[in-house]
Amino acid sequence: MGKLFAHCVLHGLEGWATTNGVLSTLQRGFRSHRGCEDCILALLSILRSHGSVGDHSDQLSTTQMCFVDFAGAYDSVDHARLLLKLERIGVRGPVLSTIAEMMSGRTTVGRTVEGDTSEVQVTRGLPQGHVLSPMLFSLFVNDLLLRLQKAGEGLAADRVLWMHGRCWLSARP
Repeated sequence: MGKLFAHCVLHGLEGWATTNGVLSTLQRGFRSHRGCEDCILALLSILRSHGSVGDHSDQLSTTQMCFVDFAGAYDSVDHARLLLKLERIGVRGPVLSTIAEMMSGRTTVGRTVEGDTSEVQVTRGLPQGHVLSPMLFSLFVNDLLLRLQKAGEGLAADRVLWMHGRCWLSARP
């Protein structure tokens, strides 16, 4: 898939997801017109709402945060599950076919001291550096964010866990 065509597919997919409310409003990673500043402001807002920052330093409560980075996140995406999720949320027709074609027929070969292994079909993982991979990953994990959103508070990108009092909360900044 050419880069210009991939950018067109990305623009259409992101516009469709935004217009149709498919992506959680908490999803800030890898989206147009959203960035690190939005995540910082969202975290600051959460800390303020829990009384952990503000003008009255003598009355502040304590909030612990744990930042989690998912190692190999793109590598963990199963192609069949991604395509099923995309279809369930309403991605159909040429866009779904294009994404399926992008992931099909990919193979890899292992190199050892004894020589190359035979080709193995790749059924997991989003292509590193591909313009569509961040949006596809966001759509893949979006249902998890929606569940967190229903349960309490959340954000987006990798993962932030914070504790206020005795209650653990989860977010993606």
